[in-house]
Amino acid sequence: YATGYNSFYQLGLGDYINRTVPTLIQSSIFNNATISAISAGYTQSLFLTSAGEVYSTGVNSNGQLGLGDYINTTVPTLIPPSTFNNAIVAISAGYYHSLFLTSVGAVYSTGYNEQGALGLGDTSFRLVPTLIPSSGFNNATIVAISAGYIHSLFLTSAGTVYAAGGNGY
Repeated sequence: YATGYNSFYQLGLGDYINRTVPTLIQSSIFNNATISAISAGYTQSLFLTSAGEVYSTGVNSNGQLGLGDYINTTVPTLIPPSTFNNAIVAISAGYYHSLFLTSVGAVYSTGYNEQGALGLGDTSFRLVPTLIPSSGFNNATIVAISAGYIHSLFLTSAGTVYAAGGNGY
């Protein structure tokens, strides 16, 4: 179910009408897969299936949907599973970027990167999820991710936290 502001199509209901009550997103959009996790960003929403696949919807002005283009979507659209080397186990939608954690602790990022929030060592935007080199985490296994406004946080299995992106506040 989705509710709230929808001017960016982020509710995934096929339109840009705001909702004041929870409205069902039809399971047929997800090929009747079971949704196991959701993440609401500013302009986009992410949906994780129990099979480790990810759907995204909303505005795609910075590539935050991870679909390889700048085209907005009004309904959840599958990110090609071949984009990732393993099944996705966690998702996080930020302001204009998205993060994806795989079953082996690898992290992918896509979208807005002006402040380096994607953790890729540069400030180039990405249109498809791009693997963050494990060397950026001293080869530690990542177990949790969180995408913020223009920053990202990464938690390792040893309890160490890494951060990337804007730090102006």
